[in-house]
Amino acid sequence: RGYRRGFVMALLFGLGLPITIGVYGVAVAYLGEILYLDQATLIMWLVAGIAAYLFGLSELGLLRWALPSYTGPLPGTIQQRGDYLKALGMGLLLGNAGIGCPNPAFYVLLTYIAGSGSLVTGLSQGLIHGIGRATPLLALSILAVLGVNATGWLLAKRERIQAAVGWGLIAWASLVIPKGYLFGHAFWE
Repeated sequence: RGYRRGFVMALLFGLGLPITIGVYGVAVAYLGEILYLDQATLIMWLVAGIAAYLFGLSELGLLRWALPSYTGPLPGTIQQRGDYLKALGMGLLLGNAGIGCPNPAFYVLLTYIAGSGSLVTGLSQGLIHGIGRATPLLALSILAVLGVNATGWLLAKRERIQAAVGWGLIAWASLVIPKGYLFGHAFWE
């Protein structure tokens, strides 16, 4: 219903992601502080590395694995709001989906946050990561306002992008798995 309205809704949706991920950052930092999770970070690195490896194989088409998805209606509390609150609510809700998305970098970030035990670090790192996740959406929205359909280009290059992401995840996993399982922190440093 207008470029400005669409951009504001994209901005509100994008705002929901860092808020949710920032809350996760604070929660993980708090747990890291009270439960001494810094001792368990090597296991978390290993899990992140294995996730990166599996998602990389999946992106390359070498492992057939469909991520769970939900195709039902939006929760009623979101549907009953105005467009702006719906956009923010969806951003808050989908910030949770980002926790299980094929982005193992967030698991490594959670490892760092848990090891720090600092609520400020947890909040700041969560907010920054959430902003990073929202940035492509906002960029696509700005391009759409300017009349550029970037999604067509992305779809045309889909196979190349998937291959680059897949090989990148596998390369990253080859560094992270030995840290978490074989050699420890000294190897990484």
